[in-house]
Amino acid sequence: MIRHVALFTVIEEKKAEKNALIAEAARRLAPLVGQVPGLKSIEVHTDELGGDNFDFAIIAVMDDLEAVRVYGSHPAHVEAAGFIGTFRGSRAVVDYEF
Repeated sequence: MIRHVALFTVIEEKKAEKNALIAEAARRLAPLVGQVPGLKSIEVHTDELGGDNFDFAIIAVMDDLEAVRVYGSHPAHVEAAGFIGTFRGSRAVVDYEF
């Protein structure tokens, strides 16, 4: 199994809408389970501490690295990622086996 962890900041111009935008991202990502082959679960979490931390995380569990590749190019993910791209700043990703 692979855990895919993506961390994001929200651009300054969208900070006032941050919570609503993150909630909408979660709403758009949830249906991917069952649509994207190999995607077992997906969660979206907002940072609780603030400061210099990333604003939110997306944590997904997938069957294997091939499932991560499929997820990355799947049309449903591309659409959700396009929405996130309208308000995200920095991004960091790690994929690891567990």
